[in-house]
Amino acid sequence: MSTCPMSYPNRAKRCRDASGPSRSWRQSCSRSRPSRSRGADTKRRGGAAYRRAVTREASTARSLANRAAVAGSQERLPDLLNFNRWLEVSTEGNTQLADLYERRFRDEFRPAFTAWLAQDPLNNQSAVASPLLMPQYVLANEVRSDRLETVADRKFADGRDATENADDYIFLTVLFAIVLFFAGISLRFAWPLMRMIVLGIGAAILVYGLVELSLMNTH
Repeated sequence: MSTCPMSYPNRAKRCRDASGPSRSWRQSCSRSRPSRSRGADTKRRGGAAYRRAVTREASTARSLANRAAVAGSQERLPDLLNFNRWLEVSTEGNTQLADLYERRFRDEFRPAFTAWLAQDPLNNQSAVASPLLMPQYVLANEVRSDRLETVADRKFADGRDATENADDYIFLTVLFAIVLFFAGISLRFAWPLMRMIVLGIGAAILVYGLVELSLMNTH
Protein backbone atom coordinates (compact mmCIF):
# COMPACT_ATOMS: atom_id res chain seq x y z
CA MET A 1 0.00 0.00 0.00
CA SER A 2 1.30 3.46 -0.90
CA THR A 3 1.49 6.12 1.77
CA CYS A 4 1.62 9.86 1.57
CA PRO A 5 5.24 11.05 1.61
CA MET A 6 6.26 13.46 4.40
CA SER A 7 8.13 15.99 2.26
CA TYR A 8 5.84 19.00 1.96
CA PRO A 9 6.55 20.43 -1.58
CA ASN A 10 5.49 17.34 -3.51
CA ARG A 11 3.00 15.99 -0.99
CA ALA A 12 -0.20 17.16 -2.68
CA LYS A 13 0.86 15.95 -6.13
CA ARG A 14 2.02 12.53 -4.94
CA CYS A 15 -1.09 12.05 -2.87
CA ARG A 16 -3.25 12.74 -5.97
CA ASP A 17 -1.13 10.33 -8.01
CA ALA A 18 -1.52 7.56 -5.46
CA SER A 19 -3.35 4.54 -6.91
CA GLY A 20 -7.06 4.57 -6.09
CA PRO A 21 -9.16 7.04 -4.16
CA SER A 22 -8.43 5.31 -0.86
CA ARG A 23 -9.88 7.08 2.15
CA SER A 24 -6.94 6.08 4.34
CA TRP A 25 -4.52 7.83 1.97
CA ARG A 26 -6.62 11.02 2.12
CA GLN A 27 -6.67 10.87 5.91
CA SER A 28 -2.92 10.28 5.96
CA CYS A 29 -2.38 13.33 3.77
CA SER A 30 -4.62 15.48 5.89
CA ARG A 31 -2.82 14.39 9.05
CA SER A 32 0.56 15.15 7.53
CA ARG A 33 -0.31 18.79 6.83
CA PRO A 34 1.33 21.20 9.26
CA SER A 35 -1.18 22.24 11.91
CA ARG A 36 -0.64 25.83 12.95
CA SER A 37 -4.04 26.84 14.24
CA ARG A 38 -3.66 25.12 17.63
CA GLY A 39 -0.22 26.59 18.29
CA ALA A 40 -1.32 30.04 17.18
CA ASP A 41 -4.42 29.83 19.34
CA THR A 42 -2.38 28.75 22.37
CA LYS A 43 0.05 31.59 21.84
CA ARG A 44 -2.79 34.07 21.43
CA ARG A 45 -4.53 32.92 24.58
CA GLY A 46 -1.35 32.39 26.62
CA GLY A 47 -1.66 35.65 28.56
CA ALA A 48 -5.29 35.01 29.48
CA ALA A 49 -4.50 31.41 30.46
CA TYR A 50 -1.69 32.62 32.71
CA ARG A 51 -3.97 35.15 34.40
CA ARG A 52 -6.61 32.51 35.00
CA ALA A 53 -4.00 30.11 36.36
CA VAL A 54 -2.49 32.53 38.88
CA THR A 55 -5.94 33.68 39.98
CA ARG A 56 -6.99 30.07 40.53
CA GLU A 57 -3.77 29.37 42.48
CA ALA A 58 -4.30 32.47 44.59
CA SER A 59 -7.87 31.45 45.40
CA THR A 60 -6.73 27.95 46.35
CA ALA A 61 -3.98 29.29 48.59
CA ARG A 62 -6.42 31.70 50.25
CA SER A 63 -8.91 28.90 50.90
CA LEU A 64 -6.22 26.65 52.41
CA ALA A 65 -4.99 29.55 54.52
CA ASN A 66 -8.48 30.08 55.92
CA ARG A 67 -8.78 26.39 56.75
CA ALA A 68 -5.42 26.40 58.52
CA ALA A 69 -6.37 29.55 60.46
CA VAL A 70 -9.61 27.94 61.63
CA ALA A 71 -7.74 24.81 62.66
CA GLY A 72 -5.23 26.92 64.59
CA SER A 73 -8.04 28.70 66.42
CA GLN A 74 -9.63 25.37 67.30
CA GLU A 75 -6.29 24.17 68.74
CA ARG A 76 -5.77 27.38 70.72
CA LEU A 77 -9.12 27.06 72.48
CA PRO A 78 -8.44 23.75 74.35
CA ASP A 79 -4.97 25.01 75.27
CA LEU A 80 -6.57 28.05 76.89
CA LEU A 81 -9.29 26.05 78.67
CA ASN A 82 -6.94 23.38 80.00
CA PHE A 83 -4.47 25.97 81.23
CA ASN A 84 -7.19 27.97 83.00
CA ARG A 85 -8.44 24.84 84.75
CA TRP A 86 -4.90 23.84 85.67
CA LEU A 87 -4.28 27.30 87.14
CA GLU A 88 -7.48 27.15 89.20
CA VAL A 89 -6.83 23.74 90.73
CA SER A 90 -3.14 24.52 91.26
CA THR A 91 -3.89 27.62 93.28
CA GLU A 92 -6.41 25.58 95.27
CA GLY A 93 -3.71 23.03 96.07
CA ASN A 94 -5.35 20.14 94.27
CA THR A 95 -2.23 18.54 92.82
CA GLN A 96 -4.08 15.46 91.55
CA LEU A 97 -6.36 17.48 89.28
CA ALA A 98 -3.46 19.76 88.33
CA ASP A 99 -1.49 16.72 87.13
CA LEU A 100 -4.54 15.54 85.21
CA TYR A 101 -4.93 18.80 83.32
CA GLU A 102 -1.19 19.01 82.73
CA ARG A 103 -1.24 15.60 81.06
CA ARG A 104 -3.93 16.94 78.72
CA PHE A 105 -1.66 19.68 77.43
CA ARG A 106 -0.91 19.38 73.75
CA ASP A 107 2.67 18.98 72.52
CA GLU A 108 2.66 22.44 70.95
CA PHE A 109 1.63 23.97 74.26
CA ARG A 110 4.17 22.23 76.53
CA PRO A 111 7.30 24.22 75.52
CA ALA A 112 5.50 27.50 76.21
CA PHE A 113 4.12 26.16 79.50
CA THR A 114 7.55 25.01 80.65
CA ALA A 115 9.12 28.37 79.74
CA TRP A 116 6.28 30.16 81.53
CA LEU A 117 6.78 28.13 84.70
CA ALA A 118 10.51 28.91 84.64
CA GLN A 119 9.61 32.58 85.18
CA ASP A 120 8.01 31.72 88.55
CA PRO A 121 4.81 33.55 87.56
CA LEU A 122 3.16 33.14 90.99
CA ASN A 123 5.88 35.20 92.67
CA ASN A 124 7.33 37.20 89.75
CA GLN A 125 5.14 40.17 88.84
CA SER A 126 7.08 40.82 85.62
CA ALA A 127 6.36 37.32 84.28
CA VAL A 128 4.27 36.87 81.18
CA ALA A 129 0.60 36.59 82.06
CA SER A 130 -0.10 33.39 80.10
CA PRO A 131 1.85 30.66 78.31
CA LEU A 132 -0.21 31.47 75.22
CA LEU A 133 1.65 34.79 75.05
CA MET A 134 5.08 33.18 75.23
CA PRO A 135 7.25 33.18 72.07
CA GLN A 136 7.60 29.41 72.49
CA TYR A 137 3.89 28.99 71.83
CA VAL A 138 3.81 28.30 68.10
CA LEU A 139 0.94 26.64 66.27
CA ALA A 140 1.89 24.85 63.07
CA ASN A 141 -1.48 25.59 61.50
CA GLU A 142 -1.14 29.31 62.14
CA VAL A 143 2.34 29.31 60.63
CA ARG A 144 0.98 27.44 57.62
CA SER A 145 -1.89 29.92 57.34
CA ASP A 146 0.51 32.88 57.30
CA ARG A 147 2.66 31.19 54.65
CA LEU A 148 -0.35 30.47 52.44
CA GLU A 149 -1.61 34.03 52.86
CA THR A 150 1.75 35.27 51.60
CA VAL A 151 1.53 32.92 48.60
CA ALA A 152 -2.02 34.06 47.85
CA ASP A 153 -1.04 37.73 48.02
CA ARG A 154 1.87 37.13 45.65
CA LYS A 155 -0.30 35.20 43.19
CA PHE A 156 -2.98 37.87 43.20
CA ALA A 157 -0.32 40.51 42.60
CA ASP A 158 1.05 38.47 39.68
CA GLY A 159 -2.42 38.17 38.17
CA ARG A 160 -3.08 41.88 38.60
CA ASP A 161 0.26 42.76 36.99
CA ALA A 162 -0.43 40.39 34.10
CA THR A 163 -3.85 41.97 33.57
CA GLU A 164 -2.41 45.48 33.60
CA ASN A 165 0.34 44.40 31.22
CA ALA A 166 -2.22 42.92 28.82
CA ASP A 167 -4.27 46.11 28.97
CA ASP A 168 -1.18 48.13 28.12
CA TYR A 169 -0.50 45.95 25.09
CA ILE A 170 -4.09 46.39 23.93
CA PHE A 171 -3.75 50.15 24.33
CA LEU A 172 -0.56 50.15 22.24
CA THR A 173 -2.27 48.04 19.59
CA VAL A 174 -4.98 50.69 19.33
CA LEU A 175 -2.32 53.40 19.10
CA PHE A 176 -0.52 51.67 16.25
CA ALA A 177 -3.85 51.16 14.48
CA ILE A 178 -4.43 54.93 14.75
CA VAL A 179 -0.98 55.48 13.23
CA LEU A 180 -1.98 53.32 10.25
CA PHE A 181 -5.23 55.27 9.99
CA PHE A 182 -3.41 58.61 9.81
CA ALA A 183 -0.92 57.21 7.32
CA GLY A 184 -3.72 55.98 5.09
CA ILE A 185 -5.91 59.06 5.31
CA SER A 186 -2.99 61.37 4.55
CA LEU A 187 -3.05 60.09 0.95
CA ARG A 188 -6.56 61.54 0.55
CA PHE A 189 -5.34 65.11 0.95
CA ALA A 190 -4.10 66.87 -2.16
CA TRP A 191 -2.78 69.82 -0.17
CA PRO A 192 0.83 68.96 0.81
CA LEU A 193 0.73 70.96 4.04
CA MET A 194 -2.35 69.13 5.29
CA ARG A 195 -0.78 65.83 4.30
CA MET A 196 2.36 66.68 6.29
CA ILE A 197 0.28 67.67 9.31
CA VAL A 198 -1.62 64.39 9.30
CA LEU A 199 1.59 62.41 8.82
CA GLY A 200 3.21 64.40 11.63
CA ILE A 201 0.38 63.51 14.00
CA GLY A 202 0.71 59.87 13.04
CA ALA A 203 4.49 59.99 13.49
CA ALA A 204 4.13 61.57 16.95
CA ILE A 205 1.71 58.84 18.01
CA LEU A 206 4.08 56.22 16.61
CA VAL A 207 7.05 57.59 18.58
CA TYR A 208 4.96 57.71 21.75
CA GLY A 209 3.83 54.12 21.21
CA LEU A 210 7.38 52.89 20.60
CA VAL A 211 8.63 54.61 23.73
CA GLU A 212 5.84 53.07 25.80
CA LEU A 213 6.52 49.68 24.26
CA SER A 214 10.22 49.88 25.15
CA LEU A 215 9.32 50.66 28.77
CA MET A 216 6.82 47.83 29.17
CA ASN A 217 7.51 44.64 31.07
CA THR A 218 7.99 41.83 28.56
CA HIS A 219 8.31 38.97 31.09
